Amino acid sequence: LRGTYKFKTLGSAKGQTIDVAVGDDVNELLAAATDEIVTLVFNGGNTYEVGRVSLPATIKNVYFSGKMVNGVRPELKMPAFSINSRTENINFQYVDIDDEMKNAFWFDMRSADGFDNINFEGCIIRNIPRSLVFISNGNAEVNNISINNCIVNNVGTSGYGMINVGGAKSINMITITNSTLMEIGDQMMDLRAQADMFKVDRCVFCNYTTKLQKWILATKTPQEAQGTNM
Repeated sequence: LRGTYKFKTLGSAKGQTIDVAVGDDVNELLAAATDEIVTLVFNGGNTYEVGRVSLPATIKNVYFSGKMVNGVRPELKMPAFSINSRTENINFQYVDIDDEMKNAFWFDMRSADGFDNINFEGCIIRNIPRSLVFISNGNAEVNNISINNCIVNNVGTSGYGMINVGGAKSINMITITNSTLMEIGDQMMDLRAQADMFKVDRCVFCNYTTKLQKWILATKTPQEAQGTNM
């Protein structure tokens, strides 16, 4: 044995994999999916006019996976993402998500009863007037909101903050790790529901033109909070 190398492939090892071509209607692809686990594969260097995506109730695990080409992510012109029923895992991997300042709340979960995990891994996320994740449902049960190895730019400049939890029944964990956050407005997080853990590790914050009025507004203090290596 000369050595070992550990790696994780994109998407899910189970379920249905769909290669998305430029011009495809993503909502139609999701509606036609035959499995509750779906991986959508986007090719780096391409720009996809995705539009607003509404996840069908039949899909419980979804992966938006970017196949990087020469270090370039696929660009998704995607102003909104929503779910319609209890969802297990929502994953965005190595994609460039551009809201183009069109929708104030990018992931707006008001009616559904929650999700287990929403994960942003290796993504560029930009141009969202208010919140990347907005939860305002007293019945919502959430396991984990995770942002890792991402660049987040120009979010929350018209208020509310990058992550805004106006109401939820329970939240297990919110983690932001190994990421660079630029031009985050109003606050990084507005937390008005009880969370078990809030963790920020190995992150860089740099606002050049935007005033960050407060880092975190927590009307209900998390059970545990960690801020390290920043």
